[in-house]
Amino acid sequence: QAQLEQEIESQIAKERPVPKAEGWDVLDLSDYPLEFPEQVTVPRAELYSSGLMLANPWNALPSDYESYIDPLLVSVGKETGGKIQVHDYNVRLLPPATSALQNMISEAATFGHGDYIVRAGFRTQAEQQELFDNIRSKLSSKYSGDTLMLMTKERVNEPGTSEYQTGLS
Repeated sequence: QAQLEQEIESQIAKERPVPKAEGWDVLDLSDYPLEFPEQVTVPRAELYSSGLMLANPWNALPSDYESYIDPLLVSVGKETGGKIQVHDYNVRLLPPATSALQNMISEAATFGHGDYIVRAGFRTQAEQQELFDNIRSKLSSKYSGDTLMLMTKERVNEPGTSEYQTGLS
């Protein structure tokens, strides 16, 4: 028991590496234990609406994602009282994204940047599928097979892998 406690204490006492002052740096922290590990359980709806959803070609959205967040989405134009100009009032986002967008536009204005119009927000699975199919169809006169899919994916994400489907983009 004492030996185990001493071993744990020596691992905790290790000094963590310091990142470079400028630029990107990759630090390997695999030899450093978590200092305060804990498990947290949250309802799916809370997890989905928290603003921490990852969607990309390697991490597809869960199949039930849209049904959970659809009632949580807000119209950007209505939510901000028209302070954020939108293409139309059907542009919807999750509240954390709407708030972040409002902060970004406000901050940009302090530097003399303005006149923003938000043209797109949340896309349903069906909307993303339609967009993907339209791009693939347009490119099918030039490409076929794997090349067609590759060129399509360069222009638009496959349904289920687009950040627009998260309500955060």
